[in-house]
Amino acid sequence: MFIGFSVSNYLSFKTAQTISMAASKVARHKEHILNGNGRKILKTGLIYGANASGKSNLVKAIDFSKDIILDGLGEVDLNKKYFRICGECYKTPGVFEYRLITHTGKEYSYGIAISYAEKEILSEWLVRIEKNGTETYIFNRDIDENGINFTESEIKIKDAEERMRWEIYLDDFGENISDSMKKKSILSDIAERSNGRQGVFSEILDIFIWFQNMIIIFPTSQYSGLNQMVEDEQIRNVFSKLLKYFDTGIESVESKMGQLEFDKILKGFRRKRLKN
Repeated sequence: MFIGFSVSNYLSFKTAQTISMAASKVARHKEHILNGNGRKILKTGLIYGANASGKSNLVKAIDFSKDIILDGLGEVDLNKKYFRICGECYKTPGVFEYRLITHTGKEYSYGIAISYAEKEILSEWLVRIEKNGTETYIFNRDIDENGINFTESEIKIKDAEERMRWEIYLDDFGENISDSMKKKSILSDIAERSNGRQGVFSEILDIFIWFQNMIIIFPTSQYSGLNQMVEDEQIRNVFSKLLKYFDTGIESVESKMGQLEFDKILKGFRRKRLKN
């Protein structure tokens, strides 16, 4: 469940800009409200404003940061992504932060700060948020005043083997961090290496999968699975449920097999003669 997102120093955003799906105390349309971790969350949200006011850039920021989180800085184009009206912003971190609830019902704050100049991840944090507001740092990655990388965690792990593995994973992002690790997120590294073991590793995998499952649609986006929809009734049912859930007015998606009559399709097109 998506609760909120904040971004700063990216494209047209210099200072932090935030979108929140937290419902206000006044809820006129209760059918559009979900409950998450003891809080009321909106099913849908709407961003509106004048042309060139930054609406598309907010969606681009989510897409951009998602790619960094899952694939690392080496797989994204950092060219001219900072707030270019300010010349010094090239040296200022770009910061992206999410508020989310996984399928387990647990709420988290996850954020990442990147350097456009050095092309590396400067800091990264994952915080578990309890219903009573208590926060626990699952991990925090940063650089101290001497330029030394370090990681820390408030997680208490009883199992000795699990604790040792956790410390090794975090140590890879510490003082002796490699150049390749500077471009990679802790979230993706642990999710891929730990194989979703129990405890904290399971939590991290859940969050990683949450990002993997996030669907971002642009006006130019095209769906390439039409053949699958025609052939697979289960996929059609999923689409029908999604469209109905988001109150599009569409009750179901159906398909029909048939032969294309190319003569009718091409009727009206003028033939162009080729000259030698």
